[in-house]
Amino acid sequence: MELLQTEFKKEIKEVINKITMEKTELQGDSKTINTKLDGVSDRIRL
Repeated sequence: MELLQTEFKKEIKEVINKITMEKTELQGDSKTINTKLDGVSDRIRL
């Protein structure tokens, strides 16, 4: 039983890490998108 629990915990940690990494990548993407949008709206104002 103990062995199964540690294996399961390891898998859960890996999944959480993957989700965290993907979330970080998405945040980076949205920052890039926001910056591009800011640039576009600045040009429109000019």
